[in-house]
Amino acid sequence: MSLDATGTIPIGPIGDTTLSNTNPVTGASGLVTGLLGIGAFTDNVQTNAAPPGNTASSTVASVDPAAAGLLGGGLGPLANLIHATVINSTCTWNSTPAASPAFTETTTITSLSILGQTITLPNPIPPNDVLVGLPTLPLGLASLTVTLNQQEPGPGTNTQTVNAIDVSLSTSILGLNPVTEDVVVASSTCGNPSSVVASPVASGKGLGIGLGLLGLLGTGVATMYVRRRRQTSFA
Repeated sequence: MSLDATGTIPIGPIGDTTLSNTNPVTGASGLVTGLLGIGAFTDNVQTNAAPPGNTASSTVASVDPAAAGLLGGGLGPLANLIHATVINSTCTWNSTPAASPAFTETTTITSLSILGQTITLPNPIPPNDVLVGLPTLPLGLASLTVTLNQQEPGPGTNTQTVNAIDVSLSTSILGLNPVTEDVVVASSTCGNPSSVVASPVASGKGLGIGLGLLGLLGTGVATMYVRRRRQTSFA
């Protein structure tokens, strides 16, 4: 799935596909209006003969903030919150009994920057690699967490999901209702196709890929400190 956002501003799934669909699924772009746009995307799910099982993959050419925030005008200090190129996640399930590992999950990102600061990515990117915005966030942004190569069980029995980029944020803008949002880019799910969920094997987070709420704030002046909990250095 190419674009998905849950929370105050739900959208998607865009570009979702399953084993029962014609693969791959492609598109030229995706957009959460006033928030964030993605470039061309390709999502694919296939059955494997040797070893038996299946593979889901999702690739997004680019991720960039939208031209204007929800509050109107330019994005101000968030204009360069996140830029990324060639984002990919892949999830492979080996259905052989007692296979070790049963699941192989990977994420690759060609380039990534936070607020204009280039991040040097480890190779390989470790599972559940977290970037946290600390200690001073842009005005009105109460919290921001960015996780790379996020790996989690589900959504069905004996399935796994890998999200290349997961963004979770909340706002506390005076006079407005609080906003909370969770969005993902390049999410792939693989595993047992007889799982009890509606679409147990898909190219996305329970069925998709996406990235969303990065453009809520159009004004405000503040600084952001970004650190990686594992191995990040800034070029």
